[in-house]
Amino acid sequence: MEKLCEWNIKRKSEMWWSCGERLGTRQPQESGCTYSIRKAHRAEEFSAFRQKYSQESTSGGMCSYTMKTCMSSMSCGERLGTFGILKSNYEWYFTNMTNVDPKWKRFEKLVAKVQQDLAPKATVTHNDKIAGKDSGKERQIDVSVKVRTGQYDLLIIISCKDHKDPVDVEDVGAFASVIEDVRANQGAMVAANGFTDGAKQLAATKGINLYQLVDAENHDWQSKIAIPATCEELCLKSFGLIFSSTDRIGFYAHEADMRNVVLYGEDQKPLGKVMDLLLKKWNAKALPMEPGEYSEVEFLDIPVTKIYEDRFCKVKVKATINVQKRLFFGWWPLLEVSGFKDEMTNVITTSKLKTETLTHRDIEDHWTLVANPTEISVEPLAKLTTFISYPVDGEVEGLL
Repeated sequence: MEKLCEWNIKRKSEMWWSCGERLGTRQPQESGCTYSIRKAHRAEEFSAFRQKYSQESTSGGMCSYTMKTCMSSMSCGERLGTFGILKSNYEWYFTNMTNVDPKWKRFEKLVAKVQQDLAPKATVTHNDKIAGKDSGKERQIDVSVKVRTGQYDLLIIISCKDHKDPVDVEDVGAFASVIEDVRANQGAMVAANGFTDGAKQLAATKGINLYQLVDAENHDWQSKIAIPATCEELCLKSFGLIFSSTDRIGFYAHEADMRNVVLYGEDQKPLGKVMDLLLKKWNAKALPMEPGEYSEVEFLDIPVTKIYEDRFCKVKVKATINVQKRLFFGWWPLLEVSGFKDEMTNVITTSKLKTETLTHRDIEDHWTLVANPTEISVEPLAKLTTFISYPVDGEVEGLL
């Protein structure tokens, strides 16, 4: 009898300790040291769970299961007592876990956001409810777009399908009945993984637009998009120099490389190396720019060149130049794009577009040199022109 009374007292004490801990009104009276160690262990275990959730926030079901398993392994007293010591962790869990939408709903919200960006003056509503005219029942609409034009109110409804497989005819047929029931002016379907041929055929018959989401942001439906582009490069392929003199003392070349001959003005001040003077004219587009070969191109006035020591003679310098135009084809990556791609025409409608930084070296290394424009099977969406300028130090760089 004495042992039974002691057991009842201890049991009630533990229960009161747990409830008091929860309410913040009591402190443990028995087995405090042992229970504190147990609490610390549970706190550490739950903190590890919280950290794992932060790293794997998309696995909501698994995290929920982990928390339930963690809690079920505790005794009744531990559950109530641990609640007090881990209050912040619980608040964090319920705040974050209850605010995580399922994947299909996040897809719908993303479609609504992209549509709002495309039509900022329209009223775009996610998960709208519209009364059916024929059914007499309220119909759920994934995304509705309402626009007032003049005296008319237009309604466009969008069905969002985040399926792992392409959308088939059954979904298109079901959506066609919704369009008719709510008297929508236009219906559209947005699929994460496209549509079957049968779905496309039925949609064309019913007048339904089919789209695929295109968005470069970092999420489950991130798109890697590059646009076809051509680049027309204009460069000075080669050149030659022609020196002539009518001076009585003649002209003697004293440089092994005639490109390095230094020319002087009439005031006998140096103008620079003849090659640098020619390239400066090219960079300024003061030479012929159309493709072809040109001979005896005058690019200087009548300067003088030093022969030896202080003796100068007047010379004329002309050039023969070969201007070349080359055509490259390649795919230009996009860093930012948000919109919809028409499944019938492959045309992308977007509200923003930002391309990757492109250099002339990227074009030469990664794009294809095309001999004839008719070899390009894809219509380029961007056409670039590159003019090759030549710094006087001999290095070459492209200017877009």
